[in-house]
Amino acid sequence: MIQANYKHEQLTEVLREEIFSGAFAGGRFHTVKAMMERFQVSQATLTRALQPLYEEGLIYSVSGKGTFVARELKNRASSVPATIYCIAAYEEMFDPARTSPDWCFTQLMVKGIVSAARKHDMTVNIAPMATTLDAFKRIAVPGSSMCIFLNYNTCEQLVEYAVKKQIPYSLYINDPIHRKLNLVFCDVGKATEDAVEYLIGGGHRNIIFLGDCPDSARHRGYRRALRRHGIPYRSDYCWFNYRALPDPIRLEVEQKIDHFPEVTAIMATSDLRAVGAWNAVKNRPQKPALISMDNMWKYYNFPTPLTTMDMHLEQAGEALLENLLKKARDGKDRQQTIPYSLSQGETA
Repeated sequence: MIQANYKHEQLTEVLREEIFSGAFAGGRFHTVKAMMERFQVSQATLTRALQPLYEEGLIYSVSGKGTFVARELKNRASSVPATIYCIAAYEEMFDPARTSPDWCFTQLMVKGIVSAARKHDMTVNIAPMATTLDAFKRIAVPGSSMCIFLNYNTCEQLVEYAVKKQIPYSLYINDPIHRKLNLVFCDVGKATEDAVEYLIGGGHRNIIFLGDCPDSARHRGYRRALRRHGIPYRSDYCWFNYRALPDPIRLEVEQKIDHFPEVTAIMATSDLRAVGAWNAVKNRPQKPALISMDNMWKYYNFPTPLTTMDMHLEQAGEALLENLLKKARDGKDRQQTIPYSLSQGETA
């Protein structure tokens, strides 16, 4: 039974898989009546489902005789398009001074993607670009290109175009979305929750949250951990700074920390924030414990090993490439979650 939502898209995938299974091998395809009865769909839905199969050359109609499957189906493993594009916003790739966490994140992700591509003797084209649809259309050619997207928020309309045009793609996200897409997921919200749990387990109850914005997955994870242990949420313990460079963070922490002598720990949502916070508190007689996220502190030439949640971004990059190739071969969407782990340092 085909489910109620997106009936035609699901039916297209079911029929495509049957074709590539070799069940027809150049013979007659199902009749319209048989498919309508089997899948319990209307003729309009069936027509929409069959259209992509016609466009891909998998089936064809002969007047007065019916619908047939193409005699020479290429093996999907050998028909993977040769050109792979890794799409990143321009500033993420080439402006570390503006968005250092994004820059380091992109470098690690791309390192994993390239490593996986080498195993398949493939080349990945890194495409730093303005994430506009017009620019994307110049490289996103159905049948001859595939795409890896490093950021759903900035590339959402590009992802939608790839889905619509059936261009194989894979997508990285770190905040849950309620859609079935071909994605690799790093759960930063749960990682933050576990980091705060770690601090609470160490006896800390007055914990500063040093993050980007109130509606972020990280902030939600922080609040969940407090709630689980019955610790009241305090908005004055939440210090938000979107562009988190070390010196502004250091100044902010230096200015505020003395007003909260009861604070014994800081949850920083990026290593760059943690670097600034640690520089502000490291010489205090009773310096607070500090835990961070990303495990990228080594790239900032920071001498003190941070206690941080390692999101394993290189592994995520490798998964993006592998899932892209699987999508190109079988057309299926996969949702893979990359595990995170605590990297013990000297700050908590």
